[in-house]
Amino acid sequence: MQHLSRNFSHLLLGSLFFLLSASLIAQQASVDSLQQLLKQDLSDSLRVRTLVFLTEHMQFQNPAQGILYAKEAIALSDQSDNPLGKLETLSRMGGCYHNLGQLDSAEATHRQALSLAQSLDEPLHAANQMTNLGAVKESRSQLDSALHYYGIGKKAYEEAQAPIYVGIAQNNMAIVYERQGDYSRAADQYLQALAEFEAGDFPLGVSAAYTNLAKVFIAQGDYPKALEYSRVAMRYKQELSDLHGLAIVCNNLGSIHDRQEQPDSAVHYYQRALEIDRQIGNRQEEAGTLINLGMVHLEEGELQQAFGFFRPAYQLAKEVGNQSLVAKAAVYMGTLMNRQGRGKSARTYLSEGQGLAEEVGDAMLLKQVYKAWYEFYKKRGDRQAFQFYDQYISLNDSLMNDDRRQEITRLEMRYDFEQEKAAIALAQEQETLIYEAEIDRQASQTRLLIGGLVASAIILALLWRGFFLKQRTNRQLSEQKAVIQNALNEREILLQEIHHRVKNNLQVISSLLSLQSRSIQDPQALDAIQEGRNRVQAMALIHQNLYQEENLIGVDLPDYIEKLTQSLVSSYRVDQARIQLEQKIEPIPLDVDVIIPLGLILNELITNALKYAFADRDEGTIAVEIQEDPRGIRVQVADDGQGLPQNFDPDTPSTLGFKLVRSFVQKMNGSLEVQSEQGTVVRLWLPGKVA
Repeated sequence: MQHLSRNFSHLLLGSLFFLLSASLIAQQASVDSLQQLLKQDLSDSLRVRTLVFLTEHMQFQNPAQGILYAKEAIALSDQSDNPLGKLETLSRMGGCYHNLGQLDSAEATHRQALSLAQSLDEPLHAANQMTNLGAVKESRSQLDSALHYYGIGKKAYEEAQAPIYVGIAQNNMAIVYERQGDYSRAADQYLQALAEFEAGDFPLGVSAAYTNLAKVFIAQGDYPKALEYSRVAMRYKQELSDLHGLAIVCNNLGSIHDRQEQPDSAVHYYQRALEIDRQIGNRQEEAGTLINLGMVHLEEGELQQAFGFFRPAYQLAKEVGNQSLVAKAAVYMGTLMNRQGRGKSARTYLSEGQGLAEEVGDAMLLKQVYKAWYEFYKKRGDRQAFQFYDQYISLNDSLMNDDRRQEITRLEMRYDFEQEKAAIALAQEQETLIYEAEIDRQASQTRLLIGGLVASAIILALLWRGFFLKQRTNRQLSEQKAVIQNALNEREILLQEIHHRVKNNLQVISSLLSLQSRSIQDPQALDAIQEGRNRVQAMALIHQNLYQEENLIGVDLPDYIEKLTQSLVSSYRVDQARIQLEQKIEPIPLDVDVIIPLGLILNELITNALKYAFADRDEGTIAVEIQEDPRGIRVQVADDGQGLPQNFDPDTPSTLGFKLVRSFVQKMNGSLEVQSEQGTVVRLWLPGKVA
């Protein structure tokens, strides 16, 4: 079941206006403090800025109130001849209209902002409005137009070297790819956007990327990963007071529980999303959530309750003009009518839903259309059911990764359908035989005997036919097992090739950094480039080990650490006769999720020891130990050098390297301990995953 949600493309576009280093507003004041500020005697410029910040806050909490603030800001901007303030206001006002589902007003407002940005020669602001217009087109299910506008915005952001905005455009393009069923491309764009947002410390973008990645994993059936991403997104949304985004996350969580056959939990999250939708007045999201609630009751066989959600959702979707929502509501209304035995109404709704789904190019919705038609014709014993079922399987296979499961399911469902048809035919023929036997009995005992023999022969033939069908299906399953085994072998080869290419790409990055360093004279910049190369090399070694080993998901830990330390020693030109490197590494096979952050942690700790521990000494020792521990994996890097500076605080480190160490440990739910008495000892415990 696919839940319905929107993107965040209209968020925080055009924020350059708010880089106010000396004002209270630049400190991200709360709504209450901003409202208190309005009561003071402010200059026109500062009042406009305050009103726009309030509009931005209200965009996700109370969009209708945000529009009121925006109108006041526009009037004051016109009065005080402040076109840039008006531009910022229009951008956020369009976002408020968007979150209310008022797409006509949103598009008109963003076009007005685009015209103003072009007249003011503000290319970045113009790019913002292009991206906002793409979001409106996407909400209207005009997917090709949405990609067009997003592409223009992304190109402008790249030219302006605005990475956060590039991430916004990537996130929005990924949403369109997802709706078109191109999950691989969508996930790639989401991950690129997430990297831009995290690097730019943009929590609103980070939360949106996690939310959207959860949707991809839901569609692929990876519910543990989808649940993990949704919980991260939920934490961000609550911290940001983003009610609009919180409703989307609740819909994601409802979908996860629904697909895991936990209807009570699914209804709980859907109801929570519905309350938020109605609280902020988002009629478009409300229609989507109503459909989700109806689908839960439909699957539970509660047809009347399902109708109570589908019908208002269908009407509301038509009112807001969202063709994708209308199509989805129509498909489920048709499914409901079919199960109620109302064939004429079912056909009408399903035809409408199919036409709209094909028009908007929504692959997931089209898959549901084919499944609904399959159920429709199967109920009537019509062989057209096979045609739609094959279309459903073909589209589903192109959207899902697990081909083995899909093929087996297809064979099982076809077999069940054949068996059901054979049973119906057998029952009908038996009724006919009984009737004819009764007539024959009344006519003569001889005809009764003949009729009985004929009936027995027909029954035996039907039983033999059923046995033959079962044998044929078993042969098909055996053939499929061979296909599956070949697919597994090909998958291992592909996985090796992926690791090889990743390693090669990382080596290219390392080489580029090396080339760049040759033209840098600043020692600090040169040192930063070298540290970046070491980090890239640490990851490249992992993928090199993976594609060279038979075990494609685990790494030989002692071999990897040996290569890593030798790489660092070579990088910093350390005299191994002067600095001794001791290693005590247990051969623990770790999966990639652990070995990559562990390799980066060790890279930072060994690098620090090589660079600083023996700056004033001729000799010393660096010891690296990794052992299994009741808490998981125990890691220790120790040196007998000069120790850490007296003002060093491991909880609030000032260096990038130690910040990375603490960040990785926290993300892995580990613990960290630092001692600096006779040298430096860093111990950490990680909940390792053995490959």
